[in-house]
Amino acid sequence: LKSLLFKKEDTISKVLKGEMFLPGLEGHFNVERFPIQYEGALRASVYFLRWISDKVYAEESTSKYERLYSNLVKNNPVAILLLDDEMKIVSSNPAFESMFGYSRIDIEGRSVEEVLTDESNLEEAVNFSRQILGGKVVQSLVQRKHKNGLLIDVALFGIPIEVENKVVNAMVLYQDETELNEAREAVSMLRRENDERSNLEQVISQAKQEWEATFDAVNDLVLVTDTEQKIIRCNRSVIQHFNTTYK
Repeated sequence: LKSLLFKKEDTISKVLKGEMFLPGLEGHFNVERFPIQYEGALRASVYFLRWISDKVYAEESTSKYERLYSNLVKNNPVAILLLDDEMKIVSSNPAFESMFGYSRIDIEGRSVEEVLTDESNLEEAVNFSRQILGGKVVQSLVQRKHKNGLLIDVALFGIPIEVENKVVNAMVLYQDETELNEAREAVSMLRRENDERSNLEQVISQAKQEWEATFDAVNDLVLVTDTEQKIIRCNRSVIQHFNTTYK
């Protein structure tokens, strides 16, 4: 029997009992053995082989996706919280712990509002929680509290997780917007400075034009020279009087 099921002589010593893969039958089976005794001696054995490949493959597939999900969350640079149906923290990833300064032990079992908000944004956070528990995806630019009490600018994404049309968990993602906001402010400051410089250049240009118009309107001969008495500027009266050009 064992040679038939395993197809290898070195596996004949295997115990035929419980869940196992049987190469000879090309599948996973649950094996049950019932010994038959007569007059105190084993006379025969009855084996029941129940095919369970679908169950095994489903469990393997589930385990694979659970590992993929775990790695995706663990290695994600975005801060992630997994919450239960009361918006209490179930788990967090390393990026969350780095961004907000909390360890998993600090926050597991506590409400997300208790951990990340203060009086200034508590009402907003509670409203977001209600929307997520109501099955709505939430997205907003907000401020959330670091462990040291300082507020951090973040992009918040709240995602309800539903089973049979019921929200059983929620996932909340936080993207740090501090550096981006600082970059935006720097760009805005450069734009303001550029606008101010442009306005100043316009004022100077206009003043120069007005000065030149006034300079040329004077009827007297006006000449401007350098330290070596070389003419560097003159008005229109000089040009007309000497019948020459500016060059």
